[in-house]
Amino acid sequence: MASDQPYLQFYTWWGRFHVSAQEEDDSFGSIPLATSELAARGLRRYGILDKDHDFADVIVLDEAWGFPNVPSEPQEFIAISDARSIDKGECGSWGLFGDEGEDVDMPWQFFNVLMIVRDDPNKRSHEGDSVAYRRGLGKMYKQAFERACRNEDGTFPSESQWKEILLG
Repeated sequence: MASDQPYLQFYTWWGRFHVSAQEEDDSFGSIPLATSELAARGLRRYGILDKDHDFADVIVLDEAWGFPNVPSEPQEFIAISDARSIDKGECGSWGLFGDEGEDVDMPWQFFNVLMIVRDDPNKRSHEGDSVAYRRGLGKMYKQAFERACRNEDGTFPSESQWKEILLG
């Protein structure tokens, strides 16, 4: 990579979601958020919740990031690729995300996602957003992204949630 191009620039789905560390939450079922394997590496699973606080999936973050004081404001997430499925160790016994009667246990219903932060307001993309940095990696239902992009009345906003990302 040339020294004058230190960033990865691309367009992808973008949305804001809440992060939760509460293992006892009914929506998590029996997801092992804190496992010895993850803890040995200083990592922890956190739940991803949509704007209605419905469970959208899990993300692995540095344990020191927020536990037990996870920020209450929604965090930025971007989709980085399609994901075929979720391992049962990742999802426990929680119910599948989707409308009643919809078969959401089909393959390719997920995105691999990154939770991003913007630490330096002086570095900006062409759209004016500051440079994003990866905070964690997870999976999320595609439907959760679709719901995050809708207005309260179900319509899509005039500003698209397909955004340019400048990843540092």
